[in-house]
Amino acid sequence: MAPSTTPVAGSRARAAGMILAFATALSLAACTPPEQARSLPTGDTAALHVDGTPVSLDEYTSCLREELAGVLLDAEDVGQGNDLDAATVEGRPALDVLRERGAVACADEIVRRTLGVRLGAIPDATLESSLTRWDLHNEQRRGRADAGEVVYGPLELSYEDFDAIEQAEFATAAELPLIDALLADPLALDAAAVELTGEPAPVDEAERRIAAQAVARERIETQLKEASAAASIDYADWLDELAVGSIIER
Repeated sequence: MAPSTTPVAGSRARAAGMILAFATALSLAACTPPEQARSLPTGDTAALHVDGTPVSLDEYTSCLREELAGVLLDAEDVGQGNDLDAATVEGRPALDVLRERGAVACADEIVRRTLGVRLGAIPDATLESSLTRWDLHNEQRRGRADAGEVVYGPLELSYEDFDAIEQAEFATAAELPLIDALLADPLALDAAAVELTGEPAPVDEAERRIAAQAVARERIETQLKEASAAASIDYADWLDELAVGSIIER
């Protein structure tokens, strides 16, 4: 969930065929016979931890469902009703692949929020904390509107829009010291501009700042991608293939 980074849903949006497969899978999963139901932990149990940050069952469920369509398209031997129990993806159990893809998707979001933690802008990288800030943000917008102040955009932001704005603010704050350092070192800026665009930065001062911003943005995004790829993911003991099958049927 655009500016420097994309919102949660938008960053993993699929083609129309995938969305159709996803909708079909959920519809059919809702008809799963009671005898196929599997037990899950009760309460707000963390499904996994990303670099030590807990990922709640609700957040992991969202990540799994966003990745489900892609797994269905990649899977072989999918059973009746898009049952993935016996399906495989490149020789691996499809539910195991879904388990990993969902975790990786969640890890990317945790890493991007962790940037805000490092900047001191937010207390932690959990989705629950983000949702609390979203509620407060909308409450403040309503309060300003009630007080007669001008509120631009919709009275209440969707979570995806709020998350995109917040992540963009984190990225912009992280870019500023890089921009200043590049502007203070003309040779470094020109070399970085050549690496990024194939040409040195323009001579005009305003255009050089724009070039520095582009380089800084690319570096921050690269750092985030690398951090996401290197993130440590620890699964809960109960999170096996059967549990993943139960989660997508919730």
